[in-house]
Amino acid sequence: PREMLRFGYRKKIEQLGLTSTVGDVGNSITSLLSVGPVDKLTMVHQATVGFEKDYRVDMRTFHTVEWKNYIPLGSSDYSRLNPESGDTIQISDITSFQIRNQIMYTREEKFLAGQFDRISMGSKYPIISITHTWGIKDFLASEYGFHRLDFIWNHRPRLGLLGRINYTVYAGKIFGSVPYPFLQIHPGNETYYLQATSFNLMNYYEFISDEWVGVDFEHHLQGFIMDRIPLVRKLKLRLVYNARMVIGRYDDRHNAEMLLPAFSNKFTSPYYEVSLGLENILKFIRVDAVWRLSYRDNLDLYGQPVTNFGIKFKFSSDF
Repeated sequence: PREMLRFGYRKKIEQLGLTSTVGDVGNSITSLLSVGPVDKLTMVHQATVGFEKDYRVDMRTFHTVEWKNYIPLGSSDYSRLNPESGDTIQISDITSFQIRNQIMYTREEKFLAGQFDRISMGSKYPIISITHTWGIKDFLASEYGFHRLDFIWNHRPRLGLLGRINYTVYAGKIFGSVPYPFLQIHPGNETYYLQATSFNLMNYYEFISDEWVGVDFEHHLQGFIMDRIPLVRKLKLRLVYNARMVIGRYDDRHNAEMLLPAFSNKFTSPYYEVSLGLENILKFIRVDAVWRLSYRDNLDLYGQPVTNFGIKFKFSSDF
């Protein structure tokens, strides 16, 4: 059990909607292995104070006070309508002050711990997370008051000879009117690099919601099939398949704060994506074939059809 107090400030160009678990490596890959132009960016000024505490062996909490300032760059469009004239007004930047409280139930979770940071090795039991975020208006130049709730259920059970599965069920809702950068920008991926918790054929900003439900499912068959194929089993390749789904809703009340970009869409039905891959290639490479099963006729920022099939890779020792 531990307690940790963190202070931080950063000024950084970011791709909003890039899943936070990708981290700095993912941001570098976004630039180096991008499928198209990297031009929907945001300059982020962020100051944070956070406190993490393990109250029991199977329960921990995170408390964060956070100030953010976003400045649009490239094709990022921050604009709203003037209700009196009907003209479009460009917004130079937006600011938010938030207090976030998260509680996690983590029975028998194992960690690989360093002096300060630690990496979760998971648990045979579900890990459950509930988070409340409170946006406070008129404090430190904050412009928006809102509440956000997030729920995540993650489970990685082992199936013996059948390998193991990793599934996540998540949901969230935002109360109040806020500009789209503070809504749920569903994580997309416009690179050749496979991202574990993103929709790998969804474009950045393609879908934005104020309430949403999603499911991720992945099955690592390990050696169940590949070890039964002569010659191939000597390579120790591992088969893995994945399926993802998300559905959400966007309320037009947010348009009073900021209009959605022209390249964003509202859900009318679930978004589906599946993949089939091989891992443990040369001990550290995974390659997946990914198929997009819905919204196949959507267009990107430049009016081109979205990609409905792709080959992606990542470096991974998880096999």
